[in-house]
Amino acid sequence: MTSEEFLQKVQTHTKSFAKAVSTDEGDWIIKGFIDISRRIYTISVDTKIVSKVLELLLFPMFVEFAKEHDLRVELCPQQNFYPDLTFVHEGSGNKFAVDIKSTNRVDSTDVNGMTLGAFTGYFRNRDSNKNTLYPYSSFNGHFVLGVIYSKCDEVADERAQFALEDLAAIPSVIRDFQFFAQPKYRIASSRPGSGNTKNIGSVVKIEQLVNGDLLKRIQNEFVHVHSPAEVPGNKN
Repeated sequence: MTSEEFLQKVQTHTKSFAKAVSTDEGDWIIKGFIDISRRIYTISVDTKIVSKVLELLLFPMFVEFAKEHDLRVELCPQQNFYPDLTFVHEGSGNKFAVDIKSTNRVDSTDVNGMTLGAFTGYFRNRDSNKNTLYPYSSFNGHFVLGVIYSKCDEVADERAQFALEDLAAIPSVIRDFQFFAQPKYRIASSRPGSGNTKNIGSVVKIEQLVNGDLLKRIQNEFVHVHSPAEVPGNKN
């Protein structure tokens, strides 16, 4: 299986992900955490929590996806290891790295952005096993399974507790999911992902994230810094 074949299969599969994590009305099916006394604590909209819970929700679907396409799926052995999921093709031995990333909409066209992993460490020393399941260079492709969502306007107080009987009345904290899959390089930007951290930042335009049209984006950025006459192929 080639990297492009893997991407096409994942992109086809993403169409079913939203149905697996949301109600018919588009609300997240997760309402909170429950303890042994059947008390429910509402969930936070922190992106790390959202990404991890989504990963747990989707893992059975990843397993089925792997079986369907002669792949073996492996999880990262420790927190902060790369990647979240490793798919190994049984026939060819090719490895594909998949990180699950989530971000919320700020309006109809833009999101807050995502961090796409470090640009130091294993990213530069690509034969190293430090903080990565396999050396970075051993993967045939590096992909992002992205989740875009909207925050709900009305959410429960995070300090509140609910009884199991109140489950239907607990509002979801996020809704309106849109999944996409792209190679990491197609959605990367030239800015850091968050503050002073050494992480790659993503583009923030929803269209660019979903379509991963790197060439078109580079051409548009080129036009912004050059006059139309300087753009290759432009005869005007």
